[in-house]
Amino acid sequence: MSTDVAAGSSPPRSKRLLPVEERTLDRLLLSRADAAPDAPFFSVGDSPSAPLGDLADAAMRFAGGLRSLGVRRGDRVALVLPTSQAALLAWWGCALAGAVEVPVNTLLTGELLRHVLSDCGAEVVICSRPLLPAVCEVAAGTGLHTVVVADDPDPDAALADVAVPDHLRSEGWDALTSATPYVEQGIRVGDPIAVMYTSGTTGSAKGVVCPQGYFMCWADDTGRAVDFRPGDTLYSPLPMFHITAQAVNVQLALLHAGRVAMDRRFSPSGFWPRMARLGATHVWSFGSMTPLLQRAPAEDSDRQHDVRVLWSIPWPATGGMEFQERFGVQILSGYGSTEQGLTIVQPLAGARPGTLGLPTPHYELRLVGEGDEEVPEGEAGEIVVRPRDPFSMMQGYLGREEATLSAWRNLWYHTGDLARRRPDGFLEFVERSNDAIRRRGENISAFEIESTLAVVEGIDEVAAIGVPSELGDQDVMLVLTERGEGLDPRTLFERCRELLPYYMVPRYIRVVAELPKTPSLRVQKFLLRAEGVTADTWDAEAAGLRVRRPAEA
Repeated sequence: MSTDVAAGSSPPRSKRLLPVEERTLDRLLLSRADAAPDAPFFSVGDSPSAPLGDLADAAMRFAGGLRSLGVRRGDRVALVLPTSQAALLAWWGCALAGAVEVPVNTLLTGELLRHVLSDCGAEVVICSRPLLPAVCEVAAGTGLHTVVVADDPDPDAALADVAVPDHLRSEGWDALTSATPYVEQGIRVGDPIAVMYTSGTTGSAKGVVCPQGYFMCWADDTGRAVDFRPGDTLYSPLPMFHITAQAVNVQLALLHAGRVAMDRRFSPSGFWPRMARLGATHVWSFGSMTPLLQRAPAEDSDRQHDVRVLWSIPWPATGGMEFQERFGVQILSGYGSTEQGLTIVQPLAGARPGTLGLPTPHYELRLVGEGDEEVPEGEAGEIVVRPRDPFSMMQGYLGREEATLSAWRNLWYHTGDLARRRPDGFLEFVERSNDAIRRRGENISAFEIESTLAVVEGIDEVAAIGVPSELGDQDVMLVLTERGEGLDPRTLFERCRELLPYYMVPRYIRVVAELPKTPSLRVQKFLLRAEGVTADTWDAEAAGLRVRRPAEA
């Protein structure tokens, strides 16, 4: 990728790898599998890498199995699956059947899970056995009528100890994986491939409708940005329900003729020897990975690997250059979201530490003020973008026309994020203008935390904010007023563990006499963020309490 870094211009706009009409997963998968059926492509943990031809054959049988369940083109299928070969086959099987996958965050429970399963309109859910109880608990009233138990040939046995609603019938995994192969004909670049739920900031999570071409463009743009070559191996510990794991990891490797190695979770222990064993050339990370690796004791293995590029969102707050020198890798960063793809990226030659990078050539990008007027160089403005190619961004929010029109006002997608342009053309992130928190690679809706905790006894009003974490992203903090007296932070913390996914559970809790508000009674969270962690704030980690990711997710 050639870039005029000195002038700060975007890279020249070159043709994408595939013409518009060929940007569908069915065409890509079947053509790659025909060309190299024995090529190792996908592994999880220490399992051997499955050949691409075997995976494509299994995905076609899975598509036939979905047809036997009554799934037709355009139908949505919910996937509640951890990172696994089953998750890959379910995604690809939906795509080959012309159906639309809805990957569900495996950490959701209760009303948050019920909302996604109900809102997406799926009638079939494919679920791993450990996650069945959470799904069955909320299935009533969601529209689901069939549950497929992943990797389990006997669904009746899997459901024996689970309270299953009467209306929900079960199907075994074998019924899908041993069906007659099927591929829907005439799938188009504008047909939806997925509905990805993203944290709402002023309401519940919204489903982002992603067309076939969108996944392909994101895989294409990112692969070229990081110089991913045929035969390379991409390592990722990101969960398969994330759009990054699917479009930017698996589909990137497929499009650029490489392979992908995934883990269900990240561990800094023995990380670089593991990369050497896997033959990894590219590593995908989230916010806390780089500081955790940097803190590990120096080892001879620090440079004994083939990793060329480590993708880090964001660029490490401190020690990025030292990280590159110590481990012999190049850190690259960029900017995007579930709705827009990769719209800003660091150039491979001439990255600027601490910046987002330069606008990518396949999108128009502006920084605008409150009236959507462009702001001068050096002044903070909201990032707004729009595509130059068809079907290379989201189509909208599922069932939310008003939210879609609001996000696309004046024919630009409004990201809600603020940045400023430097004299060299590079963009610097300023802050999120919406009410979102970024923790351990997860975007968290403050609204969802606040609405869930509103019913907890003893809480009068509550505001959830993000405060800086020593791991480079944010920790969750609650600032609240109590109803009555004697609200115990430790007891509230335990209640949060019961009601919220682990990544939403607050580290900090502060009780105040009143929350600062505007004349229209909106909480002024910017004042709470400015105060941050105060002397009277309770800290769960200081109290010896930590929340771990559930093993089954």
